[in-house]
Amino acid sequence: MKDSKHQKIILTAYKIIHTFPKAKNDQPFLTLQNGRKLFFNRFIKKYGLDGSITVYNEKDISRRIRLVEFFDYFANAHPVTRTINVKQQRRHIIESHFHRMVIIEKRVGIANKLELLSFYPL
Repeated sequence: MKDSKHQKIILTAYKIIHTFPKAKNDQPFLTLQNGRKLFFNRFIKKYGLDGSITVYNEKDISRRIRLVEFFDYFANAHPVTRTINVKQQRRHIIESHFHRMVIIEKRVGIANKLELLSFYPL
């Protein structure tokens, strides 16, 4: 069972994510430097912020989601530094000297949707 400090971090991160602007379908998003929307669905599920089961340990989850209040600034201040193809998916990387944001480009109908995959200190 997760300890109360970890639960408090998860709840706080989830609340912060839901303070970001919302799309028409009520999904919170960030706006990247190039003007594209970056959604959180995959990030929320991957790290169990919605209560789903995750393979990551509490320390790793806490390390990544404690930075959520920094996401908006980071996405607006840093351009995509490179794009790589991994298993037929495009991943966009935004890096600073100390952090890396990994974004996956997912095909949705005729458009591509950007979703945050991970954010972590280097």
